[in-house]
Amino acid sequence: MNRLNQLNRMNRMGVEMSIKISQSMADSIVREIGREIELNINFMDHTGRIIAAKDPTRIGMLHHGAQRIIAEELDELTITAEMATLTTREGINLPILVYDEVVGVIGITGPVESVKVYGNIVKRM
Repeated sequence: MNRLNQLNRMNRMGVEMSIKISQSMADSIVREIGREIELNINFMDHTGRIIAAKDPTRIGMLHHGAQRIIAEELDELTITAEMATLTTREGINLPILVYDEVVGVIGITGPVESVKVYGNIVKRM
């Protein structure tokens, strides 16, 4: 039985699982999305810390928008220019779910009207 089938079976049995996305996987995701989107892309881990980004100066920072998504179980969080801070910039943030567990958050930085379209694409991934 392959690993994915094992995880699916365990999940159906009610076994609690904790899945974490590695930094190398997050880097791959950011690179792949970044090939199509010219804006900055961030990947935050399950704690809200930026672990991969097109802008490497952001790596290691806590992202308060991601922390809100995780803590409040939000489907998305849009940050307007007025809401932006040093660690949370204008754009859209979306949870990455595996078996209904938030394992990370993708953030796309840019004017809200521009990033909404990209957010819809990321949601379908």
